Amino acid sequence: MVHWRTPVVMVLVALIGAGCQRSAGDEGADATTTTTAMPTAVGSREVAFATMLGREGQLALVELGAGSPPRTVTDEAAVYESLSWSPDGERVAFTSDRDGNFELYVLDLAARRLTRLTDDPAADAWPTFSPDGEHIAFTSDRAGSFGLYVMRADGSETRLLHGEPSGRASEPVWSPDGRRIAYTWNAPGGSPGLGNDEVFVTAADGSSPPRNLTNHPRPDYGPRWSPDGRRIAFVAQRDQAPDVWTMDADGSDQRNLTGSADVADLAPAWSPDGGSIAYLSFRDDPFAPDVFVADAAGRVARNVTASPDLAERAPQWIDEGWLLFGAAAEGVENLFVAPADGSRTPIAVTAHRARDLWPALRPGAAGANSR
Repeated sequence: MVHWRTPVVMVLVALIGAGCQRSAGDEGADATTTTTAMPTAVGSREVAFATMLGREGQLALVELGAGSPPRTVTDEAAVYESLSWSPDGERVAFTSDRDGNFELYVLDLAARRLTRLTDDPAADAWPTFSPDGEHIAFTSDRAGSFGLYVMRADGSETRLLHGEPSGRASEPVWSPDGRRIAYTWNAPGGSPGLGNDEVFVTAADGSSPPRNLTNHPRPDYGPRWSPDGRRIAFVAQRDQAPDVWTMDADGSDQRNLTGSADVADLAPAWSPDGGSIAYLSFRDDPFAPDVFVADAAGRVARNVTASPDLAERAPQWIDEGWLLFGAAAEGVENLFVAPADGSRTPIAVTAHRARDLWPALRPGAAGANSR
């Protein structure tokens, strides 16, 4: 039996869900693109991502259908990760060690102005813009363990929302109305030395205490709000391998969407209309996941990438008909798009000899899940 929360598999799951936080590549990467024709509404969208060679990289932008190489928007080789766009599409927040310690930054693209938001000897991570763009949720171990914090988008008025000496917060996501933040909380229990993950939610203004929504002795993690804020998708390991589940926003009516006891299903993302969920699954290949799409009730699931040469990463929706995701092959990782109905093979957006990670779709009319 494979225990899905062993240290090795935890690293694998983290790399798949986040797009490989640490990467190795071939020096001398080029920046060509191989994107072919796609619908105008899809092709005109822009993506920010980290392009990495070993532990050094830059932030870059690429237009999905332009057929032109990405352009870098930073000037300091460093680790860049956890990208989050402001709702107006003018700023991108991220984590970087460009000044020697993992801090939070925001880049105003129009002004080409980089602002350091945090300055603390502790590590700061997972910046996420609120729906109105006024605040940023993040995690930090400045109090001795990784707690959940919120601050104004200019870095002022930092407030701790959930912090305990023995706990650890990660993956914060705002509710669509901006009033609540869901996140993964790891506390003692579960596997020895690993603790147990639960999905928590708390009021973004600190007006009510954190609440454990899953409250199960097996791991639950990676929450994602439905577009209407009524349900939350998450990953739960109630059996041998993790599945994608959904629940009401108060933790009730928990349902197994994918229902496979021994095959891993991970990284759910709601479609803009809330009718479908894309996710990663190993069911057709035990070594390289594909992107699957199911209706929100889990009645119909289909493999929409079916790429034997690619190991896909966490998908996100561009619009109702198209998906964006990373995919690894032969030691490199590039960005791809594919139709959500599986009607054509994935189309390469980048073709580097480096690794293109943490893709975040610039907000636009289509309204996609960028986290």
